[in-house]
Amino acid sequence: MRYQLIILLAVLLSTIVSSQQYNEWEFTNGIVFPIDYDENGGSKGNLEEHVRQKRGWLKRVWREVRRSASKVQKEAKRGIKRFWPKKPVKIIQYEKKF
Repeated sequence: MRYQLIILLAVLLSTIVSSQQYNEWEFTNGIVFPIDYDENGGSKGNLEEHVRQKRGWLKRVWREVRRSASKVQKEAKRGIKRFWPKKPVKIIQYEKKF
């Protein structure tokens, strides 16, 4: 039982460290983020937005994407049921403030 607990703690610590390193890498390289998590109900939410604003990042709408009706009809014929938002999905780009 003790060994299982130690292994579990080691796995949790390694995932935390790797996610922090990835976030640092995102900030330094100016990545284009494909989804605005606040509007689409994602898992990252307000905390990520707050951290970006604190570090001097500026959020800009890069482009908007709307699902084409013909593609939805083709998927419906194949039996694929999906929910698509009525509003276009915004693709967000974060840029450094100068």
